[in-house]
Amino acid sequence: MTQELNQGKHLSSLLSQFRLLDKQIPLIFQKNADAAALEKDLSVYAEFLTEELHRKIMRNLTYIQPIFFITLAGLIVFIYITLMWPMFQLIKTI
Repeated sequence: MTQELNQGKHLSSLLSQFRLLDKQIPLIFQKNADAAALEKDLSVYAEFLTEELHRKIMRNLTYIQPIFFITLAGLIVFIYITLMWPMFQLIKTI
């Protein structure tokens, strides 16, 4: 990337070649030539991505949390049954 920048290629065209980067990043660099405006746009974009990541994490937690509690409850019931089973067998023989 540094070599291509030294050859005079624009940063937005280089960033569009990276598949892992979001499609909005080259557009932000292409739109802004002013450093202050670029800093502001990147800051807003970073805040947007942070909020989106937080939303996705919270959505996934709403699925993971009930599954975890159901598994934990099942484990507790299993342990209770395994502890009480010999006592039930003793009561049957009496």
